[in-house]
Amino acid sequence: MDAAIGMNDGWLEWEGYVAARERGRLKVRITGCLIGDKEKSILDRAMSEGLVTGKGDDMLRVGPVKFFTDGSGSSGTAAMSLGYNHVPGTGVLCLTQDECLELARKAHCNGFQMAIHAIGDLAIDQILDAFETVQAEDPRPGMRHRVEHCGWVRPEHTDRLASLEALPSPQPNFIYFHGENYIRNIGLERAAKSYPMRDWIDRGLHVPASSDCPSAPLNPFEVLYGMVACKSWKGSEIGPDQCISMEEALHAYTFESAYAGHDETRKGRLVPGQLADVAVMSRDLFEIPHDDVLTTECLMTLVGGKVAFTRAALELEPA
Repeated sequence: MDAAIGMNDGWLEWEGYVAARERGRLKVRITGCLIGDKEKSILDRAMSEGLVTGKGDDMLRVGPVKFFTDGSGSSGTAAMSLGYNHVPGTGVLCLTQDECLELARKAHCNGFQMAIHAIGDLAIDQILDAFETVQAEDPRPGMRHRVEHCGWVRPEHTDRLASLEALPSPQPNFIYFHGENYIRNIGLERAAKSYPMRDWIDRGLHVPASSDCPSAPLNPFEVLYGMVACKSWKGSEIGPDQCISMEEALHAYTFESAYAGHDETRKGRLVPGQLADVAVMSRDLFEIPHDDVLTTECLMTLVGGKVAFTRAALELEPA
């Protein structure tokens, strides 16, 4: 998923994807998350072009609408109910509640799934309030609206997500890359409450996994490590009670990520009838120690049953 089409160059970014699709230059399947923010938005243009979530084909499809409600935990700008240790204030809310509701209403009532950036618990309050309001005004079962990141939830947030059939959409590699910043900014006890994968899965939520590249590297093995080890790059344990098994982690990164994009009937499992998209790893992820996950490599990928990448070919390319 491209999580922010239109963020920098507006509608031109979607046109670029369409041109790449028409010329056979897309090497991976793309679900495009369209920016529908307060100051940057391509939503009106998308609607005028007849686009809506799910429109497209197996290589390029329209995904959710995205806008932002707060900043980040590592920078001290995620909107928190409790303050930061070394940063004044409690973070930043990008929108008023009314503004958030109007953006959510526009996307929801026009048939778009939403994937809204919210990291701090105050921002999560804001978007869950908006989800509840628009669903009450215009009930649309099965939308699978998402809270992107969903970093610091309170227990009631998990219950609200479940009642809305909404999804948290975390990036477990944040624990690995940003965990030391979390500890510095809010202390280990509060840092350990971030991205509670174990609690969400036990509650029965659908929980996908992703990288949030370019705010963190695209490398999927660091995401897997964040889920199964719950350690920072320095080795600090951050919420070890929230670690999940490798089987659960791979399920989050395959089936659940497909589910988050309404694609679970087409991809996400190695079963007859689904798209033959396959990754071949250098190690058996079920057998190795957690630390070895970080040095595992992808040796080959197939898209639609055809080889799209081999590491051997990459290593033969000139520098």
